[in-house]
Order: sequence, then structure tokens, then C-alpha cells
Amino acid sequence: MRFNWRVASISRLANKEWKLEINFVYPSPSRRVTVLYDKLVLATGLTSEPNMPVIAGLDWTAGSTSHNIHAKDVGKYCRDHLGYHPVPDKFSEKKGKIVEVETRQKQQPLRSVAIYGANKSSFDFVHLFASLHRGLPGQHMNVVSAVTRKRALDPLNPCLNELPKKVTLVPCSNRWGWTIHIEGSWSRRLIHGNPLGRLWLRRVWESSARNMINAASILDCGPAIGVANHANFWDTIRASNVHFHRSSISAILEGRGDTVVHLSNSERIHSVDLVVHATGWKPAVPVRFEPTSLGVSLGLSCRILSSNKCIHDGANARYWHELDAATESRLRRIHKKIITPSMSVPSGDFSPYRLFRRMVSPALAADGDRSFAVTGIVLSSTVAVVAEVQALWVAAFLTVALDGDVPIWTRISDDVVWGNITGVGLNVDAIHYNDMLLQDLGLDPHRMGGHFWSEMSAIYGPSAYAGIVEEWLEMRARRSG
Repeated sequence: MRFNWRVASISRLANKEWKLEINFVYPSPSRRVTVLYDKLVLATGLTSEPNMPVIAGLDWTAGSTSHNIHAKDVGKYCRDHLGYHPVPDKFSEKKGKIVEVETRQKQQPLRSVAIYGANKSSFDFVHLFASLHRGLPGQHMNVVSAVTRKRALDPLNPCLNELPKKVTLVPCSNRWGWTIHIEGSWSRRLIHGNPLGRLWLRRVWESSARNMINAASILDCGPAIGVANHANFWDTIRASNVHFHRSSISAILEGRGDTVVHLSNSERIHSVDLVVHATGWKPAVPVRFEPTSLGVSLGLSCRILSSNKCIHDGANARYWHELDAATESRLRRIHKKIITPSMSVPSGDFSPYRLFRRMVSPALAADGDRSFAVTGIVLSSTVAVVAEVQALWVAAFLTVALDGDVPIWTRISDDVVWGNITGVGLNVDAIHYNDMLLQDLGLDPHRMGGHFWSEMSAIYGPSAYAGIVEEWLEMRARRSG
């Protein structure tokens, strides 16, 4: 474990070793060292580079704006400008529980805050700033303006979300020459693997969505977990000092001490002291690959140029384009009742990750090269559970202890296309995803004993996956013995 090391670049030598150029952060910032490794695991995740929106009048140059911050800087802003310190200054014990007492704010210069975004964090910030002055004598409540795009995938605008992502047509010896194959748990195969099950499921969701406003489906495409973290959450966002605007920000202009937020529907929000941009993160890898084409060939996300091509991707892009087109046609044909043409997410400035099981480079795997893997390219409300299973899967893959013959390229295309046409992107259903990984490892995915009722009703928490490393080691020992 190396602390205060920052990877400046990654390259690969002719002898297949991975070369990392390292910059020291502390105590010698100018020092640089080169290290060589046989195997490399990239675990930089999806929250390394904040997505700074391009808006007229807004300059993100360091120090150029004091009224606009990204969501990642809210904690620092509250500490530096509001004197807000959520660290408890004293504790008192009551019935064995520790009761935290927050430090009172020193100063509250804010009067009006605009929150731009439509996911869980944006609602957290609405609650934070709307209730910041609550209980403080002589202080006025902040006016909070929450700005969300009309087509934003948020709790106010539900749409299609989690369905089986690994649905494909596979060759078969039957009279038609193919059959539908769905990876994952038996319950998903039972429901989604036949016309009657899919018909029943559609009727369930349609009946649930009858009383919803502007709903494409009851399934929510925004937060995978609830937004109501606080007991007074709904009372706070319905209060008179909170206003919602279903529009996008077209410009932010400052002049004569008045910051004005211009919306695309011609509305204006005057006298804004702070704009918080809860606009998420770019799917970029925060490490430079040399040459640039190396990162693309590994299946990592890359920046798209104006020509709509990745940097130096060449024939690779043409192959994926043709495969994705065929995959989309197939998935829309199978799920034509639940997928509409409007259910799609623009690709943005970056190409999608193309990794088998979100971890393995298809190009290296095709050559039998097991020296590189990626972890953390998933969005899930149970990150710790997914990370545990991913870690074991990667260890098995890198040590050539993971067998199986799977059509990698088709599976990757299924994953990418399904995420685009349904809007789920890099979100995964944790239990379904873990089921696939455990099946790859040769382990039983039914962690509640395999009994019908327990599997249908029990809660899959972190403890459900306790002991999987020992189970896998015992299984390998039996096979080798």
C-alpha cells in the first residue's frame, strides 16, 4: 500500500509488463519514480472527474467564480464560508447510545441558493440549505430554488429502470436454430424468460403507474435508493422557501452585486448567492495512457471527438457500431412493449466502457492475456456487496483460475446497448449482477439456503456473502485434488 503516490501515466512494454510513472505528492512533490508490474488492476471508480456544465457566463477557471460550486465542494464551502462544522463538539450518553450535538454555525451570509441537478444528492442539498437556519434565533430561512430539466431522470419523472441486462439470442439445436438466454437467478428466468411471465409483469407495472403524473413507468430511473434520508424531508421541500423549476439553466450572469440565473423557459432567479451544480461525474479514467489508443483498446471510456470517433480507435469503433446496431434491433424486438424510442440516454462527450462483466478487456481476454482488470465501473446502492464479489472474481481471473466459454463481445454489446436504450447506464441490479459473478466462479448464488420462500423474501445484505472466499478456495482445492 503506497500513500501520497499519484499515477501520472500508464503504458505497456514489449515484454507485456505494465509501466507506471509515479509522482510523489508528499513529502517530495518534485520526485518521480518508475515502477513495473506484471499485473494491473485499475480501481479508480466513477467519481474522479466532476462534470462541470458548460453554461453561458460561467467560467470554471480556478478562482474565477465564487458563486458556483460543484456538489463535491459543498462540505468545504459550508466549513469555509458558513462556519458549519458537523463534527460533534460534545457527546452525551443516553441508554447506551451516543447523542451528537452539532456545533452552531458562526455566520450565515446566504439568503438564496440554487441547486442544479435531479439526482439524490441534489435533494440532499435542497434539504441542507433549506433547513440550514432552522432553530437559529434572528436568522431568516434560505430561499432554495431547485432546477431540474423536464426530461431529467429523477424522482419527479419516473421511467424504465432495472430489468435483466443479459438477454440474448443464442444458437440452439431446436427447429428455429436459436433460443432466448437470460443470465442470472432462476426467478428472473422464470418471469422474464417466457411470454406469459413478461405479460404478467407488464400488467403489474401498468396497474401501479395508473395514478402517477407524467410517468413512463413506475420504475424509477433516477436514484436507486430513496431520497428521503431525513425525518422532515418532505416537510422541508414542500415549505414556502423551496421552489422547483422544471427547466435547464441557460446562463448565469453576475453584475452589480446581483447574480441572476437564466432558465431556458425564460424564467429568471435573481439575487442568487450560491449555485450548487449537482451534475454528477464524467466517466473518465483520471490517468493518462501512453499511447492514448491503449486506454481505448483496453475497453475504457474515452473522450469523443467532433467526428464522433474516439481518439485513435479506427476499425474498433466500426466493429462496435455494427454490433451495437444489431444488438439494439434484437433487444427492441424482444422488449418492444416496454422500450420506447424516447427511452435513451445521449452518449455525451465520452464513449461507453466496454468491459466484460464490467471488469475485463475483451481484446486482452481474446488473446488469453490475464494481466489487466478493472473494478468499480458499476453504480449500485450496495457498493460494498458488489465490491466484495468483484474482488474475488478479479483475483480468480488474474490467477487463471476462472474457467468458462462465454461470447464476451456479444455480452458487452448487450450491456452497453441496454444501458443506453433504457437509461440505466452503468447502474446494476446488485443481486442479479452478483449472481452472474458467483456462477462464473462456480459458487452457489442462492445465499439464503436455496429454499423457495427464503430466497424470495430474505434480504441480501453484506452478511449474505460472508465466506465466499473460503468457499471458492475449498472448491479449487477439491478440483485440483
